[in-house]
Amino acid sequence: MKTNADGSFTLALREPIKALGEEIKEVSFRRPRAKVYRAMASMKDEASRVFALVASVCGVTPSAVEEMDLADFNAIVEAIGDIDPKL
Repeated sequence: MKTNADGSFTLALREPIKALGEEIKEVSFRRPRAKVYRAMASMKDEASRVFALVASVCGVTPSAVEEMDLADFNAIVEAIGDIDPKL
C-alpha cells in the first residue's frame, strides 16, 4: 500500500476485477467520513456494513466489491482498520 500526496492510499489488487466494463488493477481509497458511519449504523448485519464501507472509501460500486478476491478484500479492510482502529 502506498500513501498518495493527497492523503489517500493506493493498494494494488492481487487479482484484477472488472467493474463497469473496465479492468481495475488497483484501488485508491480515502479515510472514512462520518457520514459513512451514519449510513452503516442503519444496516442490520456486519457484512453489509463492511461491504458498504469498502465501496464508499474506494469509490467503487458494491458489485465491484463483491467481485474482489477475498485476499484483496481483506487487505483493504485491514488497511482501513490501520487508518481507523475503531473499525
